Amino acid sequence: MHWEGLATLKRDRHLSFLLRPYENKGERHRRDLVLKDGLSDDARAMLRTVVAATFRMFPPAAVLTQADGMELRSENFCVYFGIQAALAPEKFYEEYNRILNERFDGTMANLPAQLWCETVVTAIKGPKTEPTLIHTVYRRTPDGEIELGATEERYTAFESVLPDWWEETVQ
Repeated sequence: MHWEGLATLKRDRHLSFLLRPYENKGERHRRDLVLKDGLSDDARAMLRTVVAATFRMFPPAAVLTQADGMELRSENFCVYFGIQAALAPEKFYEEYNRILNERFDGTMANLPAQLWCETVVTAIKGPKTEPTLIHTVYRRTPDGEIELGATEERYTAFESVLPDWWEETVQ
């Protein structure tokens, strides 16, 4: 699925947000949720309330999400703001959030361009699957073409736009 998203981004120069629930054994009985304009603040609120509440009542085995987004260049951020590179992750994110909220209206898009890069993120998680996060950085050339960069895969718990609905589900 990640590679399909990259092909779509290169072809259309845009990638819609996708949420795809899976039942047991990888079956799909529900429809995909596609947000053509990506994840606005309102869309994020909808996902955290309506979708998560629905999943608590009718839990899928796993959910895949895919979107283009922004990735912080942590080393550049630390140098730019004079933060110790060896800071514990909790302290780093505390400082990051403070700076972002106090100086940049709480959004990474307002940071100087050298502090972030664009990325396609595909994630799958659920109570019956190993959490997987795949992301590929990319850049737009002056004529609007998409140049893909490195791809990284992680198989570990992670924060995503969708909360861990099964943690709150009565089984």
